[in-house]
Amino acid sequence: MAKIIHKSSKRLNETLNSILDLSKIESQKLLLKFNSFDLVTMIQECKYAFADAANKKGIKFDATFEQPKILIHSDVTIIHKVLCNVIDNSIKYTEKGEVSVQLSETSDQALIKVVDTGIGIPQENIDQIFEPFRQGSEGLNRRYEGMGLGLTITKKYVELLGGKLNIESAEGEGTKVTILLPKK
Repeated sequence: MAKIIHKSSKRLNETLNSILDLSKIESQKLLLKFNSFDLVTMIQECKYAFADAANKKGIKFDATFEQPKILIHSDVTIIHKVLCNVIDNSIKYTEKGEVSVQLSETSDQALIKVVDTGIGIPQENIDQIFEPFRQGSEGLNRRYEGMGLGLTITKKYVELLGGKLNIESAEGEGTKVTILLPKK
């Protein structure tokens, strides 16, 4: 009973925090704090944080970097939330295979790709997953938890930082999330 209560309270807390984040974004009350930081280090921290979840599911989880350091000037907290949400989704919706995070850069942009071999998203549902409280699988018989706020907030965060988020997916084959972020 204690485990169920703990899990439920954690999920409720995450839901409330997501609703608060969304309301801050939409009311334009979110204060951005820009600093320079190494994106490679942040992705390595995210990999460490999600390694156990991937191991428990028996899926391969790796991260590759074009350079040993990729510096960007952005909001550390928001970028961390974006990465954690995308990686968490990839692991959550992958039953077998792998999740891969790839980081590269151009002279003015950082490019993050999170690729998985998960359940994928039907083409007709791609746009709907960015709507608040919507998911690719809905109704009483859905298999995955969540309120349908994660990708809505993630996309809004990326756009607030001047970046772009794109999703390519095929049902039963997996998903690729591409995030382009300005380096300055």
